[in-house]
Amino acid sequence: MCKGTEPGQERSCSTNWSIKSGMITWVELTRAGKYPVTERCLPYNPTSRARCSYDCQDVDPRLKLGKFYWQRLQDPSEMQDHIRQFGSVVTRKEEWTDMKSFFKNNSMGVYSGPCKGANVELHHAVQVVGYNLEDQFWIIKNSWGTSFAEGGFFRVAFNSKVGAGNPDDTYGLKFVLNKLPTLPKQRLSPSKARPGCWEYRARPSDFVSRVADTFGLSIQQVLQDNIGRIPEPDMFLSDRTILLCGIDGNGQQGGGADLRAATTPTPWLPLSISTPLNAGGYSTPALAPAPSRRRLAGPDARVAMAQQLDALMAIKASIDAQGSLTWTRETGANGGYCKWDEIECDDSGNVIILAPGGLLGGTLPPVDALQKLPRLANLVLRENGLKGTLPVEYRGLVNLAAFGCDGNSLTGTLPPDLGGLEVFDMGFNPRLSGTLPPEWSGMKSLQLLFIPECSLNGPLPKSWAALTDLHNITLYNNLRLSGTLPSEWAALKKLTMVDTSNCSLSGPLPKTWGGLVDLDYLSVAFNAKVSGPLPAEWSAMKSLERFDGQACALSGPLPKSWAALTNLQQLRLYNNQGLSGTLAPEWAALTKLEWLDVTNNSLSGPVPPSWGSGMKRLKILELYDNKRLSGCLPSALNKRLRLADTWPEGSLLSQTWDRTEITGFC
Repeated sequence: MCKGTEPGQERSCSTNWSIKSGMITWVELTRAGKYPVTERCLPYNPTSRARCSYDCQDVDPRLKLGKFYWQRLQDPSEMQDHIRQFGSVVTRKEEWTDMKSFFKNNSMGVYSGPCKGANVELHHAVQVVGYNLEDQFWIIKNSWGTSFAEGGFFRVAFNSKVGAGNPDDTYGLKFVLNKLPTLPKQRLSPSKARPGCWEYRARPSDFVSRVADTFGLSIQQVLQDNIGRIPEPDMFLSDRTILLCGIDGNGQQGGGADLRAATTPTPWLPLSISTPLNAGGYSTPALAPAPSRRRLAGPDARVAMAQQLDALMAIKASIDAQGSLTWTRETGANGGYCKWDEIECDDSGNVIILAPGGLLGGTLPPVDALQKLPRLANLVLRENGLKGTLPVEYRGLVNLAAFGCDGNSLTGTLPPDLGGLEVFDMGFNPRLSGTLPPEWSGMKSLQLLFIPECSLNGPLPKSWAALTDLHNITLYNNLRLSGTLPSEWAALKKLTMVDTSNCSLSGPLPKTWGGLVDLDYLSVAFNAKVSGPLPAEWSAMKSLERFDGQACALSGPLPKSWAALTNLQQLRLYNNQGLSGTLAPEWAALTKLEWLDVTNNSLSGPVPPSWGSGMKRLKILELYDNKRLSGCLPSALNKRLRLADTWPEGSLLSQTWDRTEITGFC
């Protein structure tokens, strides 16, 4: 993380990102094949004013072996657990005016909080890399160079006065391998000293996290079971013999030759670089466990593997018109298909994830072939150039939890039933048409629905109010979706994201949606007939971080009650010419607000002085084309308001008040 050069930048580098935005962007970019900077590209050095670069030319090849997920960490125990498992967390640390002098005089001391009279100088993003339970402190890696404190690291106490570990601004990244590495069978043997455990003779290239990932164990568990055997968690194991306990998920004793972790696959989650930045839908949801697995042995195993190989070859014949896949019966025999890059299997050789990449140009797999993969949980056919329609018969794939087929050339309509899916991604199929099926109200397991940029039409089904496990509804850029926003969707209490922007919706914003207290992203932008007032009742949306209501037909005043939306970071209401009245002084309570856009409306009166002292994080304020706004901007905003990254750093947003009666700062 880079140090902000002004207090108004707070947790950003040069991008105006918050920590959460940075986590999401990291996930977005890596999944899109664009790898942000790591220490491989920007080495840690003593330069205290180093600029961040977000174009990494020297990509660490290990980044291409898996996917990142982010999660918010709510308390110190979650932070400690994440550090043990994944190495570090990112948090906001308040920099007090007495902190630098403290560490200058006591580089290895533990900062326990500000002295009397000290003030917060800036909010700073830092990396927490360790902790000490005996002496009760965090170990933090700073970005101010090795001349600061203990070679660039410093220690702060476990207390709220220090200003580290705020649950609103503490996040962790975890990296999940696309395909678990296979370890040599002959290196496992039952432990005589610890019955029920196994001894594993490590290869010279093995390290703790690789072994833990392969066998479905936490790093913490491996280290605890090998106290004295593994002196350093980051070391290569180099032919050491270590203990692995609890790795037989099926309760089988002995027979370690074919043992592998029976881990439940996390259903694949769709990710598009065009999905809004602050959407929280990228953290892995809590999903139902995969079906129980019966270990196959002997002739039964050979028959089951042969059937699955037949199925995979039939699938290849259907989807791969280009001949891109290298699958052959020879390499796939006797479970060899589990080594194919596009396949992941469980410990018994059952296919659980099928995710071929690249342009294939064929059609969707036949149902009878998919039915011969009895444990298939995730079917990912993303950007494969596939044609054809969605078969109604896919509803019979009872174990399928996630189906992703975005970015293809599918046609036809959505089937009335998709079985027990939890994740459905069919976005970016521009010729996929028809209505959103009301019958989907019976898909009680559905958690994520992602169908943007298609040719869907008709209303948003009221009956979907029955989908009470739904977290995410993303339908943007379906220009013929019409009707109103269903008030009945207030029953979807688990919703965290709704995006219906750039459709043809109409009518009011439902007052009942104020009960969606977990919703953190909502966009109805570019629906020219969405009208009426901003509901005062939405003040109850305590988790809301971003609301986009641009280019609609909204009217009436800016609700004073929205001052209760204390997690709001972006509020965009431009080009609603019916929005009138004054700027609410009460909105000074929106202390997390970073971007406020109310341009091209009919607002009047002065900019409240309280906004200068209250909106501490405001960086972008757009007021222009409100001809009756008057007075001056609070001087406290002067240093905070900056142009977007495409303009020279430090330039003031002078156009903030163009075509108003505002005279400048005062």
